[in-house]
Amino acid sequence: MGNRCGCDRIPDAIDCSCTDRDLHLDIYRLNRVEGPYVLEAQADLLSDLASTVVVPLVPAKAVRAETMRKLKPVITIKGQDLCLMTTDIGTLRRASLGKPVVNVEEPYRAVMVDALNFLVQGF
Repeated sequence: MGNRCGCDRIPDAIDCSCTDRDLHLDIYRLNRVEGPYVLEAQADLLSDLASTVVVPLVPAKAVRAETMRKLKPVITIKGQDLCLMTTDIGTLRRASLGKPVVNVEEPYRAVMVDALNFLVQGF
């Protein structure tokens, strides 16, 4: 079982010789009432794992009171303003995600990494 990066080692950010350690920043559509989309926020290096870290995206108008610019940024996907519910981070089985709707690395990478860093490190 090799990693997406081609490295056959157990994923280890210190010892792995691969260079593909970036986050997945793909958005997936879910058929759930509580949130129409999730962001996959796990390193490509871990793509062989059965589960993946996800952060729900919910309509921004539904959570206006919770919006905190750095922790819960609002992004626009397909013309809809969505709030990244960073504090509701969780996991899903990778097989349940299907195909990504859109990749948001280009416009939102820094915002999303900042939100995740703020959640786990406080800055």
